[in-house]
Amino acid sequence: MAEVETLKVLKELLVWTRVGFYADVKATLRDVINTEKKKLSYQMADGIKSGESIRVELTMSPNDLSDFFKQCTRLGLMEQLEDGKRRRLFDLKDFGLLSSTLGGK
Repeated sequence: MAEVETLKVLKELLVWTRVGFYADVKATLRDVINTEKKKLSYQMADGIKSGESIRVELTMSPNDLSDFFKQCTRLGLMEQLEDGKRRRLFDLKDFGLLSSTLGGK
């Protein structure tokens, strides 16, 4: 019974946290992910694709993509997995930051 109550409280906290920080997260995403290539590369970082495959698909320089992913990780927008791949922590579609030409990748 205590576990059910704890889960209920945690879910409520999650709702309030999402609402309370939505504008701040959106502003940070907008400021950091400020080009179409950055938007695509961030959205493609799903923890499955390698940085190299993303870089090749988007024809980005290795240094540019690496620096961008490191910045996103430092800011808490992305996490690095044990195998070295990166996973975005937010979906740009949830913040209205994907143009229709990006196709929601």
